[in-house]
Amino acid sequence: VVFSSSPYDFEAVDLLDKLGVPFFKIGSGEITWHEMLGYIAKKGKPMILATGDSTLAEVDEAVRVIERSGNNQLILLQCITNYPSRIESANIRVLLTYATAFDIMTGYSDHTPGDVVVLGSVALGGKVVEKHFTLSKKDPGPDHPHSMEPQEFKQMVERVRLLEQALGEGR
Repeated sequence: VVFSSSPYDFEAVDLLDKLGVPFFKIGSGEITWHEMLGYIAKKGKPMILATGDSTLAEVDEAVRVIERSGNNQLILLQCITNYPSRIESANIRVLLTYATAFDIMTGYSDHTPGDVVVLGSVALGGKVVEKHFTLSKKDPGPDHPHSMEPQEFKQMVERVRLLEQALGEGR
């Protein structure tokens, strides 16, 4: 397990860089903040960019800003920004659109109950999954009720590994 964070100002970017984070996660709310995207990209570290509530044109612009900085270490995450989000809103097939349009690694930032959306994203080629984790769904706060407790998270990881085996090599 490695530490990283989503910076929301330039000072936080510099602090995280100084602390040696191995990657930057950018929330979907910052996808049109091109100055920030370029600033982070110039740090030369991998970037994970959530795309919730974004148009394909906005995603395209963000990808171009990052690529122009010389950073090609980008992963796009499909995301539904409702917390929790409904399974029928997941639109996992956007991963196929991203992979085709940008020839880029994809993943899913999931706020649905259970692991169905995570498994679907892996089946469609997603390589990164963001899933909220909690020690107890009963803890106070907005994220705990739709987060996974340790046993659920462990089961999700085991099911992803089985799915990866089932997907095979394609030959």
